[in-house]
Formats: sequence, C-alpha cells, structure tokens
Amino acid sequence: MTDDTQSVLRLRLRDAWGEYAVVICVVGLVALAAGGWAVGSALAVGPFGDEIPTATDETEERTVQFFNATGRFEYGATVQQGSRAFTRGERLPERTLYFTSIAPVLDGTHRYVYSADGGSLRVNTNARLVIREVDDEARYWSVTEPLESTTASDVGPGQPVETSFSVNVSEIDRRASEIRDELGAAPGSIESVVVVETTFEGTADGQPVSGSMTTELAVESSGDTYRVDAGGSTTAEERTEVVSTDQEPSLLELAGGGALAGVGFLVAVVTLVGRYRGSFALSLAERHAIVRAEFEEFITTARVPTDATDRPVVPISSLEGLVDLAIDTDGRVIHDEVSGQYVLFDDTFTYIFIPRYAAANTIGVTENDLPGGSTTRGKETEPRRDRDAGGSDGGTGGDADRPESVRGRGGDGDDETFGGWIMTEPLAEDIGGERTESVDSLPELVGLAVDVDRPVIRDANSETYVLFGDDATYSFVPGDGSGENAKSSTGDGPTDTEVRSAAGNADGDTGGDTGADAAGSDDGNDGSTDEE
Repeated sequence: MTDDTQSVLRLRLRDAWGEYAVVICVVGLVALAAGGWAVGSALAVGPFGDEIPTATDETEERTVQFFNATGRFEYGATVQQGSRAFTRGERLPERTLYFTSIAPVLDGTHRYVYSADGGSLRVNTNARLVIREVDDEARYWSVTEPLESTTASDVGPGQPVETSFSVNVSEIDRRASEIRDELGAAPGSIESVVVVETTFEGTADGQPVSGSMTTELAVESSGDTYRVDAGGSTTAEERTEVVSTDQEPSLLELAGGGALAGVGFLVAVVTLVGRYRGSFALSLAERHAIVRAEFEEFITTARVPTDATDRPVVPISSLEGLVDLAIDTDGRVIHDEVSGQYVLFDDTFTYIFIPRYAAANTIGVTENDLPGGSTTRGKETEPRRDRDAGGSDGGTGGDADRPESVRGRGGDGDDETFGGWIMTEPLAEDIGGERTESVDSLPELVGLAVDVDRPVIRDANSETYVLFGDDATYSFVPGDGSGENAKSSTGDGPTDTEVRSAAGNADGDTGGDTGADAAGSDDGNDGSTDEE
C-alpha cells in the first residue's frame, strides 16, 4: 500500500468519524457499560457495590461435618518430698517424666467437649485404672480398679464435662510386685493405664446423635522414675448436603471486561473532544484528495503551459464530469500540479475543472469564473446532468431521445426548464465561424445541444444563447424569432473563435454567473453513445 493510499484512507476514516461521531460516541459508551458490567459480574459486585448472583456460582453435593466431640487429659504431679532441686508443694504440670521419690502421685482431669450448631446431650464418663503385664507378643495378666465417674445432662456445644482422677505410682509398683510374687514369674513389663470411657446421646444441629469414645493415659514406671503418655480421642458425625460454591473470577473476564471498558471510554472521550475542537473536519483540499483518489487511473500529472491550446475553453463543474468526458472521448485528464487545474483536450474544445482550493487557471480562466469547486456544506459537489436526456444505445438525435421539454421545439422556454443544458458565461465580441445558423426558439437550440451532447452557453452580456457545433455555430436571441440579432454572423472567417470566460476576454472584464446555471455542464458527454 502506497503512502498516498494510506493518506486517503486516513482522510476517509477521519471524515467518517466526524460524520458518525454521535453514533461512535454512543457505541463507546455502550462498550464502557458492557465492560464495566463484565468486570462487576466476574467480581459478583453490583453497580452500587452490592453483591449479585453470578452465572459462575455452582452447587454440588458435599459431606459436611455437623458434630465433633473430643476427649483429652490435663495432668500433673505435686512435690511431696522437698529437695535442693524441687520445693515441697511445687506443682509439676504435664511433664513426660517424674521422679517417684518426690512426686509419686499423678493427678489429672479428663475433659469432654463437643462442637455443633446447637444441641443438647446427656454425657456419662467413667474413669478406671488398668494394671497389666505385657510384652510385644501378649498380655499376661490385667487388673482393673475404678477411679471416678461423671454424669451430665443437657450439655450444650462448647460446654465441657470433666472427670478428675488420681493414681499413686509407688502403690501401683507395690501391687504389681505382689501379683508377680503370687504368680511366681515376671514374663513382661508392668503397664499402668488410666482409661476413660464416655458415652453420649441427644441432638446436635437438629440431628440425633449418639456414641461413645475411649481416652487413655499411659504410665510406665521403672522404679525410680515414671513416664506419662497422654493420648486423646475424637469422634464426629457427618451428613451429605447440597452446597453453593463461589468460583474465583476469571482472569479472561476481568482482563477482557477491563479492556472493553477502557477502549469504550477512550473512544467516547476522543470523539467528544475531537468533535468539539473540529479535529474531524476536512479542508477543501483534503476532500478533493478523496475525490481525486476515485479517478486516479484516468489522470496524468503534468505541467500545462498557458498557451497549450487555442481551442474554446469549456468550464466543467466537477472532476467526475471531466473524467466522464475523458472516458467518452477516449482522452486523458491532465492535472497541473502547479495551478491545481484539471484539463482535457479534444479536437474542438479545451475542458477545464479547477477545484475551489486551487490557484487561478493559467489558460485564461480564473478560479472564480469556473463552476468547478463549488461547495455545499464544506464538501466538493459533483452535480450530474440527467443521463436519460441523451440518446440511448448510441442514438444522438430524434425527439424520442430528448427531454420532454425539448420535444417539438416550440416556444421560447427558459433557463430553468433546460437548466441541465445551459451555462452562463461572457462571450467574446466576435464568435462567428465559416458557418453560422440562427434558430427560432430556445427549445430548438437545446434540442441541438442534446444531439451533439454539448452545453448551450448564455452570453452574460447580451443574453444571446450560443451552441458550438462541430460544423456550425448556432444561436438564439430571445424575442427575435428569426435569430437576426444573434452575435453569430456570416463572414469570411472568425476574428476570434475561442470561447472566453470572464478572465479571458481581451478587455479583462470579469463576471459571469458561476452558480446553478453552470452546474449543468459537469458531464460533457452524458446521454451520448458510450463506447467505453
């Protein structure tokens, strides 16, 4: 893609942006709202910060624990025989090793507690001491001694049920020795265990619950010392229920929604600011560049000398009309890049279009004198003559091929009736030729113009209507049916056959109407046989 093509594309984009600024601004605001909604939906946050349900929330069946109960020990020993290391009466809480000589009695508390969303239980706790001789292979003997028991009713969640106990390790060693003496053997090691059994029943979180749990605290004596290993126990109740899970916001939703909102905001702001500052408005030269790009293949850029031709000059009101003439006559439009004018030469006339922005024409026509480059609301207009006015399929004559107002050629008519075929220009004093003819009415003259597909020129100075044909010059003078007062006259030859515009006559007079009457001449060959 060439730089010129890119430039034209940018101009078209700018022009379209300005023309549809309101629509683009609305689209930008809609994108901003849509992006904001997407981000809010991903975060499950409404426009006012309120939480909203999202399509990403899911439900699933899940096993939920609604009841949990635990049992644990709290224990310690008190120094009964003082020493330099320990003071009598000193409390030694939850150690793993105690000295039997100074603290032979181990006391503790079993604590039962449960958690649930409401509940009421009846709890029974029984503590006992078990003395046994065991090894890795078997348990050889065992004796049980009850300690304490507790019963509690209407126990709520978090409310503990406590059972206290106390064991004398020295006494346990003595009893174990007596049993060994009675058995006459010591096959294993002595093990003492405080066993607490807890039973419960009732309701928790609206569900019926019941069960039991056992908690043990082991005491291993070696004579001079004993070790304590306090265990714990847990029991729980579960149920299956349908739960809702909140999904994490998608990164794609957050990024896409944020990007859409950002782009929408940027487009809306740029459009509003650009429209306010007039940044989208195109100059006449820029608009002409867009029109020029459509006909680039029919245009050659070159320098046109001021004396390039002595043919009559025919002003054309649009570049499109000039290109149409070039196509019909198999010619080539030349663009003078210095003066800005567009020129088309044929055997009879020189056709010129000058954009409004361009410099004065250098072939005897000034910018103000030409119908080309007229503007409407800032855009270069391209008026076209009704192509149905001409012959069809190559026909160049006959009433059937002419406008209805021309058929019959009766009456004087007026410029408005034939506005598409008449243009107003000041003509030179001598416009005669080897052959001149007068016609009796304006419709008849316009009919001839339709036949040859050329405009009728109304002299701005004398109100005479003139048509330059290939072989003759035709004229009509309003109010004179014979045409005797026409500027064209017979003679030996023309003194000046060039049709001049305001800036082109010898006296330097300026004038002429470049308005609506001239707009009809933009297409020099409309209605003629199209041989392209």
